[in-house]
Amino acid sequence: MSDCPFTPKQIETLKKIANANEDNPVFYEPDKAFIKKYSLEEPITTLEEIINKVCTYHKIDKHDFKSRRRENDLVEARTDYAHLAKMKTKHSSAVIGRAINRDHATIIYYYGRKPSNIDGINDLSKKT
Repeated sequence: MSDCPFTPKQIETLKKIANANEDNPVFYEPDKAFIKKYSLEEPITTLEEIINKVCTYHKIDKHDFKSRRRENDLVEARTDYAHLAKMKTKHSSAVIGRAINRDHATIIYYYGRKPSNIDGINDLSKKT
């Protein structure tokens, strides 16, 4: 038996709907530059590796990074970590937060903040 939740008739209907409008933006070719820049073709890094790279880039102690302190430089570093972890791993926001002693809501808040310098951290990771 197949694991497909749809019947053959439902599959045909879905194919007709998908092909009905060829201008459907869902089927556009993705932007090649974006894919190249943020591709997961490289091996997926661990959260601990991302923490180490962010701490090295921002020149902060790992213990301070995971602490409850809320200084601006620490918040910026944690924001960069949240964005990188979301881009480079497939972990949920709860798991990403648990790695730095935060809950998922804090990580979601970090997603809404502008990262300070993800490209600089990515460049650092390519050199190491």
